[in-house]
Order: sequence, then C-alpha cells, then structure tokens
Amino acid sequence: MITITGWDRTFECAASRKRDHLEWYQCPAGTESTGLVMLRVKDGGLEALGVFQLLCQLHATMGNRELRRTGTLSRTSGRPLTLEEIAEKLRIQPEKIKKCIDLLATPEIAWISKDLPPDATHLPVSATDMPPSAIDLPVDDQHIHTDRQTEIKTHKQEVGVCVSICEEIAKAYGSPANRISNEAKRALFDAHQVQAFTKADLALVLRFIAKHKAGKFGKDAPKIAQSASRAVEAFPELLQRAEAAREIITPYQAPAPMPTIEQPEELTPEQKKEIAAGFAELKNKMKIGNQDG
Repeated sequence: MITITGWDRTFECAASRKRDHLEWYQCPAGTESTGLVMLRVKDGGLEALGVFQLLCQLHATMGNRELRRTGTLSRTSGRPLTLEEIAEKLRIQPEKIKKCIDLLATPEIAWISKDLPPDATHLPVSATDMPPSAIDLPVDDQHIHTDRQTEIKTHKQEVGVCVSICEEIAKAYGSPANRISNEAKRALFDAHQVQAFTKADLALVLRFIAKHKAGKFGKDAPKIAQSASRAVEAFPELLQRAEAAREIITPYQAPAPMPTIEQPEELTPEQKKEIAAGFAELKNKMKIGNQDG
C-alpha cells in the first residue's frame, strides 16, 4: 500500500474536497522545504521528484473523493494499487518506481509511506505449508475485544490532544474555538497522527504566538497565521517556526539564589562579662611580663 503523506491537508482545498473527479490539484509553492532540499542532494533525487509528481497526478484522478483524501493510491473500490499496477499506469518500469518510492519514503523526506505486498519469494513452497483456514483457528474473542478497546482509547486520546490545541490556539487569538473550520480540525488530526504533538509542542507554539503579537521579533518577524482557524490548519508549520525561534521565546530563568551566610547569635550579658574579664586578665599578664623584662 502506497500513501502520499498529508495528501488532504497539502494537496486538497475546500473546492477540491467537494469534487469526485479532479482536473487539477493544488501544489505547495516554494523551493526550500526540508524534504525538497534533502531530495535534491540525493542520488536519483530529481528522478524521484518527477515520479512523485506523477503519483500526485495519478491520485488526483481517483473518482471516490473520500478515498482520495486518505492519500492511498487505490481503485475506486478501495483496493490499494500494487506496485506493478502503478508502474503500468505511469508507463514506467516497476524497478524504477520502487527505487523512487523507497527514496521518497525515507525519514528525512517522508513524502510517501509504503507497505508494499510481499513478492513471490515470500509465498509458501507447497500446499502443505499453507497456514490453517479460519475454521481451524481457536476462537479468541477476548483479544479481539481488547484490541478494539485499545483502538477506541487511542482514538479518544488523539482527539483529546487536538481539542486542546484548538481551544488553546483560539484563546491565543482571542476568538471562540467553535469558529475553527472543520477542514482545519481535520488537517490537524491528520498531522497529529503522523507527528504526535505533545503538550510541550503546544506550549512552545503558544509562547511563539504571544511573543509575535507583542512585537518581540521586530522588523524581521517570521510569518504567522492571521486567524485561529488557519493557525490550527497549519500547526506543523507554526511549530517549525516556533522551534526555530526557541532561543528567543524561551522564558528567562533567574539564576539560583546565593546561599545565605548564617549570622552568629548575639552574646548574652554574662558571656560579654566573661570575655571582658578574660581580656583584662590577659592585659595584666602582658604588663607584668614587660616589667620583668
């Protein structure tokens, strides 16, 4: 299974999401994204860039808009396209397609996520090597139920993180959270499933927004979303800018206080008299010694 990472938030817009068949798709502008910079210096990177554009053009023709928005290259029935089928549609040799997809799926580029089906070398040697049929397997409803519970719990946690981000971003912009568009929330949820945002990420972004609104960056202030809805939709980009400005927006931490020196306790009158008597006795001894000399 081959999926174009972040297809819905990157290559779709409000107009395209309403259409089943696209004659065009939106593509990000600029030449300085991290993935593109890394791809240009890789061996075969430009060839992989061309293949990626062809994959996008192929996927944009998907007739089922709900399936298209998942980013997975598949038939309208929902069955993912195989590597050979993609190669045939693009009129490119499967070996070249696989090489380019492997490059596009590397962590430093990550434009593609892949889960390709096994090749013929992974098939059983004979019928006796086949696994048992479903009727021969033990019934284990407990594990199925547990897996579903875990999946539901994980989904709720992911939704909870996204809700917190929407609420806090809305507060930072001084606008109600219910004005954030559904498209922005969907883009945030998709991004969270890939990047797994944390409370620390949200706190960093909120400090970045506060410093930006306070004019702490001066004339060279980085760009920032003008609305809470846009900030939520572009949260990954906002987080990148906040991380780049981390040194500027990190709160000042005062140095640890110096240890206090304990003051000696004040002497009592009796102690003072005793010390004075000792000094007087010492003086007398010194005077007698001088006279003897």
